[in-house]
Amino acid sequence: MAGAAGATSHVYMKNVENGFAACTSNFVEVATSQLNIPYPFQFELGGVGLKGLPLSLPLARGYEPSLSDPLFEDVTFLRKVLNSGETSALVRLVDEFLIKLYDAAGFELKPRGFPRQLEDPLR
Repeated sequence: MAGAAGATSHVYMKNVENGFAACTSNFVEVATSQLNIPYPFQFELGGVGLKGLPLSLPLARGYEPSLSDPLFEDVTFLRKVLNSGETSALVRLVDEFLIKLYDAAGFELKPRGFPRQLEDPLR
């Protein structure tokens, strides 16, 4: 999740958002359609080795990305039960993790307070 060694490292949050959205929807698709595993599912989303890294902040205006303060914790995770594979439930799951990750860097992110590129993570 961090930049290349020797470069100014930070967590690229759009990549984190897209990656978690894709992984959660892929898991649900495989678990339900190929393995026939019934709901509910327990999800644990997280990151390790993050202490001291800033996060890229959502762009309000302009093109120059801003960075948060460095993360205060080395590990950030969220554990939740998912009762359905509806797009809104998966988006809410990823949103909650992102809010918690931004909070660990001292930045308040409100739900849907950042741009969305994935309209339907189940496609």
